[in-house]
Amino acid sequence: MWDACPIELARPQKCAISEDRDKLYMDFAAPLVSEDLTLVEADPFQLMVRNGNQTCTIKYTDPSNAILSKENACVFAVNLEQHVESDLILSPTRGCKVLANRNETNLFSLSHCEKHQPHEESHFVQIKPHNKQCHTYCPESNLTFEGVNGKCPNDVWVMPMNTNFKINDVQFNGSRISIVHQETLDHVGSMKANMHLQSSVNWISLMYEINRSQPDFKPLPPFELHDYTHYVSYSFCVVVITALSLIICIVGKKLNNLPQSD
Repeated sequence: MWDACPIELARPQKCAISEDRDKLYMDFAAPLVSEDLTLVEADPFQLMVRNGNQTCTIKYTDPSNAILSKENACVFAVNLEQHVESDLILSPTRGCKVLANRNETNLFSLSHCEKHQPHEESHFVQIKPHNKQCHTYCPESNLTFEGVNGKCPNDVWVMPMNTNFKINDVQFNGSRISIVHQETLDHVGSMKANMHLQSSVNWISLMYEINRSQPDFKPLPPFELHDYTHYVSYSFCVVVITALSLIICIVGKKLNNLPQSD
């Protein structure tokens, strides 16, 4: 049964004794725990992007945690600075985000770029166990899986947690992992938060940011229409209209020269 007012969160405020001194009155303040709101925390990957002889690090920069409202189907971005495991969070009353516009969303941004170094891809290998699965990111690294050698995908891929595989020179024995405690996960809530925040990479904006960080970057000059441009456009239109007129005249003459049937 849901406990909307847990006694362990109550705090004493004041106390008083009755005039006959046989009763003690105590006032407590206790928060009401909302069953509608759920706190979720982001566990993002650090991404790698190659740009010429530069290797750039891409980091997640948007809400580190958020409150999901089941009733209103929206997300509050709260960004608590410290870990929220034992903190008491006040329920927000406004700022609930509806479904984000993917074209305007940019949850990942450029951290820094460095000159390409040998074997630097090993610094980007990340494995995150979640719900009896391993979410793995290892771009451009060597992967050995079930005796087959190949390259890691450039995006995050998933395999069962008890799988044995090898990335570069590091062997991962999933069959030896023992789970001491498995927290109950709300997968639907997590999917809702991802859908609302649109936690994907806006590559157009991101690649522009990467190119702009290069020393030899030169922005394109603003496009302006000059008199010469107007003159060229006007001349082109006149040429096109004249050509169409000639074609119509030639077709008309050919039709007139065709023999008439009785």
